[in-house]
Amino acid sequence: MTDELGLHRAEASTHLENLPSQRVLRRNGFSPYGVAHSSIFLDGSWRDGLLWERVLGD
Repeated sequence: MTDELGLHRAEASTHLENLPSQRVLRRNGFSPYGVAHSSIFLDGSWRDGLLWERVLGD
């Protein structure tokens, strides 16, 4: 897929407390790399998001 689309890197973001999604990302080769403050509007308020990355082809 990376060759077909010419992709080098993929990103994802999860709510800090969303452990099931974080487990899925980790199982698929993603690593956390930072926090995006007030980036997710959830249940009427802005929440921090955990940023994930995966360099493809590694």
